Amino acid sequence: MEIPEIPNIPAQGFLNNFLQGDGEAEEINEQAVAQARDAMLRQARQQVDTEICLICNQDIVRTEFLDHLEPCAQQNGKDVKETHIPKYRFLSTNYMLDQKMFAIRDELEIEFLEVLWDKETVHKMHCVLCKTYNEHLNGDCVPNLQKQAFLQKMDQMLNLHMCYYETHLELKKEREIEQIRQAHENEFEKMKKEVDQRFPSDNVIAEQNRQAEYRDFRERVAEPNAKELQEYMAHANEEYRRQYEFKKRQVEAVARREAGLMDLNKVIEYRKILRDQGWEAAEEFDKSTFPTPQNVPDARNEETRKWLGAIGRRQD
Repeated sequence: MEIPEIPNIPAQGFLNNFLQGDGEAEEINEQAVAQARDAMLRQARQQVDTEICLICNQDIVRTEFLDHLEPCAQQNGKDVKETHIPKYRFLSTNYMLDQKMFAIRDELEIEFLEVLWDKETVHKMHCVLCKTYNEHLNGDCVPNLQKQAFLQKMDQMLNLHMCYYETHLELKKEREIEQIRQAHENEFEKMKKEVDQRFPSDNVIAEQNRQAEYRDFRERVAEPNAKELQEYMAHANEEYRRQYEFKKRQVEAVARREAGLMDLNKVIEYRKILRDQGWEAAEEFDKSTFPTPQNVPDARNEETRKWLGAIGRRQD
């Protein structure tokens, strides 16, 4: 079966260079990508199996972190909106990126191995290449080894990951702006308390004096307060833009790494070693061929291992 010609799939975000075949995508700065990848790996090595909760300041097991947030806020008398920043910060961590990436690989590997085992299941296999349903039933996309399907799913996931990160930055900026405005309001309340002590009477003249003092204070601080907010927003926008671009380079580095690891020929070779030489030889091949990043318990989850074991025991 010949490998079908890959149609021109529109660019979908981070993976222009992979999804476009016309060579017009902008060249990636290899040095910048390498630096971002190294920074990401250094950060990954420092990570442990827990995440600090910003509400209770306790270390929470990562697999339980998202479920922990809302009950924690309720127990500590916090509004549910207090969970938004830690939630989106966690969703945009390298840990979650690795987990989602490997989940995609596992899903597509299982679908592909099912087709190798039983060709009648090809209709269940994810496909972005076949132009018609009959082409797909004929297995025209099988020689592509799920690579294009992986790139499409990964691109969707990466865009969502960056959306989480952007939301995290916006929420942080909104919180800082609210804190600045609250500080301004606190200054007014402090002044108001002092003025009320100077003019404690309830008569009309005292009230006029109080209102005049309030008005004078607001006029005096209006311009400095507005300037402080403007300066903060300009600084925050620039700082968060820089952080976003750095995060984007990290994500691009991960995408390039994972695109290189998506090699089902090696997965099939792993299966043959598993069948012919046993688990120890297969595990050695797995470790040398699919290096496991930090934060990921194994290059394949337990469900995939069950499939590989079953297929490995199957006779040709």
